[in-house]
Amino acid sequence: MKGIKNILIAVAVVLIAAGCENTIEVIETGGEKLYVMNALLNAGDTTHFVYLSTSEGSNVNPAREATIKCYVNGTLTDTAVERGSKSLIAIYSFNAIFKEGDVVRLESSTGQSAETTVPKATVITKVDTLSFINATDKTQSTTQFKVGIRDIRNADNYYRILIDTRIEAHNKLGKNLGTRISKNVALNTDDEPLLSGGLHSRDEDDKGGLDFMSKNIYNLFSDKSFENGSYTLKVSSGYWSFNDYFIEDPYWTTDVNYYNTLVNVTILSMDRDTFRYIKTAESVEDNDMSMLAEPSIYPDNVSGGLGFVSVSMPAVFKIRMPEKTFSGLYSY
Repeated sequence: MKGIKNILIAVAVVLIAAGCENTIEVIETGGEKLYVMNALLNAGDTTHFVYLSTSEGSNVNPAREATIKCYVNGTLTDTAVERGSKSLIAIYSFNAIFKEGDVVRLESSTGQSAETTVPKATVITKVDTLSFINATDKTQSTTQFKVGIRDIRNADNYYRILIDTRIEAHNKLGKNLGTRISKNVALNTDDEPLLSGGLHSRDEDDKGGLDFMSKNIYNLFSDKSFENGSYTLKVSSGYWSFNDYFIEDPYWTTDVNYYNTLVNVTILSMDRDTFRYIKTAESVEDNDMSMLAEPSIYPDNVSGGLGFVSVSMPAVFKIRMPEKTFSGLYSY
């Protein structure tokens, strides 16, 4: 019976995108009906999503027709509306604005509740970009980002770096012909030890029994090596992600004359348990088919059931790339 495991893996994949020391060990369970509530909230969003499921023996089902209320500092802010289901999970959404230090509480009519505090944001001091053009094979060209961050003082801090792009294509008359938005652009972190050198966790307790020297596909890191100071992260990605406009139909691009690119570099601040939750989900996803994989332990702060609820705080640095003239599939 793997109902709980199925829920947690499915939720983690959907989410990826505090406070308590309790854990969920993913093991076979009995036939009792259990509710699982999960939400990784982002204070940079105004619309938020909660995921609710039930597990009864080996049966996993969406927990539909529930009422989920959001309280901020003890005041009811909104009541979540069911938006459908995905991967055996019922999806609910609500609207709220979160600020640093807010106490956020979710309560479900099915008996589950969780409370978490919004963390501080770090400061992105600067972002420098540099593009490397491969004359032999332009598709292998890259753009490097050097992201300066200032650590939140006097605290154990955990972060995640994300880069999003918005590219708008225009014709000769300036008419917008279309927009391509790319969320969480794939990053090359080989030259950044905080992301690829096994230095992204602060101590053994962060690992939760997992091998954190393995993949770091969600680009998490801690402030262990620059506590109370500053650091410059170095990441890169394909040049075309930031400097070209691509659509599936190549004939449509004949009207494109130039394009503008806006890049958002985000550093998410999170608490230790959120860091552990994402790292655990990452390990389970990576090792799910392995017979040698150790039991996975998830943080849990949901009363009356299982699950995890937290809020991350973003710091965003916006970059407007130089306007580019479109001269083919890859413009340089």
